[in-house]
Amino acid sequence: MNAKLLIVADVGILKAYELTITSTGLLHLDQVKTEVLNEAQHSMVEKLDFGTTVNSCNIKLETKRRLVKRIAQSVEELIEKNSEWGVWLAAPKEINYLLTSALLKCVRQRIETNLTLNLVHVDEEELLERFAPPALVKLTKNE
Repeated sequence: MNAKLLIVADVGILKAYELTITSTGLLHLDQVKTEVLNEAQHSMVEKLDFGTTVNSCNIKLETKRRLVKRIAQSVEELIEKNSEWGVWLAAPKEINYLLTSALLKCVRQRIETNLTLNLVHVDEEELLERFAPPALVKLTKNE
């Protein structure tokens, strides 16, 4: 198995990991990027100019759309920067389609595995269980 770029995302949050197999055959996960857009979310809501007739639901939808677009830009940068790695992606069902649709087609085609799960807050062991082939995960746990 070649190195993989494992990306997990949610609205306003992105984490990226490099997944490799060590010389002893164990899986190794290194976090290469964490991006949290919480502060950006608040400033975006303040900057949106919808007039007085727009309800807060529309503001929330527009904020979500913009945050997903920013996450998509970060995903594109990561995938282009690590062009030799395979890509595994996980994002919740609510944003997965929006996120992948916002990616350039050539970037989207590089995604080998796409899970509709929110794995942003899980530990590294669970990430491995969700993405890696079961035989490799068992090997890692036994050693």
